[in-house]
Amino acid sequence: MSVKKYTKEHRLYSDYVLHRKRAKKAGRRKIRELERHHSIYRTVNAPVELCLYHKSNHRKTCDFFDRLLTLSRKERVQIDFSKCDRIAAPVALLLYSVIEQTQQSDAHHPIRFLRSSIEQGLVKALKSSGLWQLSLMQEVKSTDSLPIVSANCSKESSDKWEEVLDYIGQEVMENGFTPEEENRFGAAVSEAVTNVLDHAYPDLKDLKRFADMQWWMICEVVNDELYLAIMDRGVGIPKTLPKKSWFRDAMKATPEVLSKLVDRNSDAEWIKASLRKGETATQQRERGLGGPTILDLVEKNKTGTLWIFSNSGIYCRLGGEVYSAKDSHNSINGTIVQWNIRLRDEHRD
Repeated sequence: MSVKKYTKEHRLYSDYVLHRKRAKKAGRRKIRELERHHSIYRTVNAPVELCLYHKSNHRKTCDFFDRLLTLSRKERVQIDFSKCDRIAAPVALLLYSVIEQTQQSDAHHPIRFLRSSIEQGLVKALKSSGLWQLSLMQEVKSTDSLPIVSANCSKESSDKWEEVLDYIGQEVMENGFTPEEENRFGAAVSEAVTNVLDHAYPDLKDLKRFADMQWWMICEVVNDELYLAIMDRGVGIPKTLPKKSWFRDAMKATPEVLSKLVDRNSDAEWIKASLRKGETATQQRERGLGGPTILDLVEKNKTGTLWIFSNSGIYCRLGGEVYSAKDSHNSINGTIVQWNIRLRDEHRD
């Protein structure tokens, strides 16, 4: 009986077939593992536009966050961005705060991104803001842009808002600003953080629990435009404003304004009232929660825009004029102040 001899080519082919079979089997196993891994996450679909600027988008965005937080109390959650085209700056702050909250809380499961669902353009935005790294619990590597800054009102966190000042200072120098202009922009950032300390968390402030008074800030310069927004998870302007002595003094002079505020029960109207100019009983001229430096920057800039979202109120100011003040059916459970300013006026071009 003759024994069939196999050539080297036969052996190589047999090894190749065996390798393919093993790889195919391993691939099926890996797919099953991934499917099992995905099955333990409840998927929440992000809307087409994650933004707060318009009433309809505001409602959809708030519904999205309410669902995220509700489900994360019971099970692991992943966000599907396959239908999402845009994440606006204020919503990036909201998302950052929610993910951070679930990671730090024992009452919530962490939230992750379904990475296969994200378009490349959105991936870039998530990475530059630090959201991508936060969802993976990774440290943010240095980039050309400034990731979202997360801090609190303790003295130990003072270097956090100085990062924003340094970033603006570098952009200011690149845009040829004078030292006076640089100081004005720096003062606006400092004022924004001070507003959180003074107005957002009155109960925590009384207890001197400054480390629990959290805030988040995003800052970016695009095509000569400065976009800056700061957010807190405090009680909101509509609840803070009536307790302020300067506001009570101002309302004594104009009781009809206070009467309208109470009758309308509108968060947007309370935001509007917080920005009014007036004199206190001590004759000291003051402005409300917007702050004089921020308002001056917006009013003196031809394309300056100020957005304030507080609880269910939506307020927009273009230059020195009120563009809109309206209420949504949903609350963001906090306050976001955003201003967009053209860094170089036409006369400097």
